Amino acid sequence: MLNPPIERLYLALTAMVALERRTQRTIADLHDVVSAHPEARDLLARLEKTVCTHLDALWERMQITPEHDSRTPADGALGSAANRNQFEELHPVSNMLGVVYTMVQEAIIRYSAILPIALRAQDSWVTADEGTTAHITRRHMQEYRDVAGQINAMIQDVVLWELEEDGFVCRCTCPSCSIGICVGAISSRSILSEAWIAARPRWRNMVSS
Repeated sequence: MLNPPIERLYLALTAMVALERRTQRTIADLHDVVSAHPEARDLLARLEKTVCTHLDALWERMQITPEHDSRTPADGALGSAANRNQFEELHPVSNMLGVVYTMVQEAIIRYSAILPIALRAQDSWVTADEGTTAHITRRHMQEYRDVAGQINAMIQDVVLWELEEDGFVCRCTCPSCSIGICVGAISSRSILSEAWIAARPRWRNMVSS
């Protein structure tokens, strides 16, 4: 077994493999549902390729082969479900935030679906200054997006706190750490923000079209 915190990183990667595999299986079951809508069908096809690429990268990083991974919902040689549960037990607070984030994002997408229906039904600001379904939807979506943003902003600090609670102090050799200041969370947020911003051109094109 690898020494900590590498062992924990391996557990995290294993849990991520399990999540990517569940996504892959879900996508496979959705092709018929979206087949009548060209853009939704293309999105699902792109996502399917993306998931496959993700799995290849994870398997290579973990120095395993696809045969070692669970190819069915049942546990395979890696014991994905067991490792995932173990990782969640080691990171209870960040895992809880992940559960909340999932629920919030589901609410956001459902409110997003309600809004055009409300507009088509004229249950919106075109008929009243307040209290319509469109008003409620916008307000609720904004509140949930605020929660999602807060989770995105704090998750890195929470994970570092969990590591420190278990005695895993920072071991890097950057100048900040040498004076006792860990910039791990700040660096992680910066990297993820760059990835978020880089994905925006596609969204802007969709909004403007």
